[in-house]
Amino acid sequence: GKMQKSLFYDNVRDFQGANKVNQEIEKTLKNKKKQVLLALLNNGITIIAKQIEQIGTKLKISDYQIVNGCQTSNLIFNARNDLLPETYVPIKLIETKDQEVINEVIKATNRQTEVKSEAFESLNPYHAELEEYYYALAKNNPHPIFYERRSKQYQWSSDVKSFQVITLATQLKSYVATFLKQPHSTHRYYGELLDSYRERLFIATHDPVGYYLSAMLNQRITRLFELKKIPAGKYKFMKYQIFVIISTFYIKTTSLSGSEFIHQCNNLLKRMESLNDVKADFIRAKEIIDKALFDSKMSTENAVRSKEFTNQIISLANVGILATVQ
Repeated sequence: GKMQKSLFYDNVRDFQGANKVNQEIEKTLKNKKKQVLLALLNNGITIIAKQIEQIGTKLKISDYQIVNGCQTSNLIFNARNDLLPETYVPIKLIETKDQEVINEVIKATNRQTEVKSEAFESLNPYHAELEEYYYALAKNNPHPIFYERRSKQYQWSSDVKSFQVITLATQLKSYVATFLKQPHSTHRYYGELLDSYRERLFIATHDPVGYYLSAMLNQRITRLFELKKIPAGKYKFMKYQIFVIISTFYIKTTSLSGSEFIHQCNNLLKRMESLNDVKADFIRAKEIIDKALFDSKMSTENAVRSKEFTNQIISLANVGILATVQ
């Protein structure tokens, strides 16, 4: 009588709610005449199992996932009290342990509801590790954040607030700004950004604390804006520049892994537990931005996309110069 959400762990998205395709499926299920045509109208459900055994007229499947059909499964579950005995849904059942084959099947079958190519980035095993890393740190944390590896996976969770969710796009932009030191690139669509920096992102040798730190920095600064604890205006527009400035204050190693990198990241994470400390760092970053804008004579609109401006604020952050604009 309950939906087993764990069956969709390998799906590229969670249930998407009332989008156009799902509304059409829902209408089919509510119409008694059309409901019996479901098997003809629906692409069905694809299940990949590590082992399949035939026992008489039954099949026993072990270690399995629904890799396509999350939308259909949820809608059928929602309509379970109105289903007719003669209503069927097609099932494609695949036995394989080959992860390459599994990934190819997921890509090929996820086409009924539009999926942009960058959504398949979540198939990279590093994202599953990040999700688990976030989840582990969320326990007993007064300010937890959760990594949304699959689109809308936390939308239906009453325990996770929207401001605590870090999407793949947010994670990508935060890391590119904070550790790749390219905040001027974050205005780009995240699929394009992912393609541009693919060789420098979500690499097995990267310590996950860097991704977590960049996301936490985003969450804390954004929260201060929402609570009106810090001035918005041009500073909200330049928040990714603020990330790189604050990280430059505290992260002095150029490595993205190793004991020194982890130590420095953890020190900054500890500091971010206090919104007052985050606010103090924001004020320092704000002064650097003000000075850089004054010195460069750039408009905010031009500065936010300028690599030259990025180099300027990093240089100021490194020497600790604060703005004294006349």
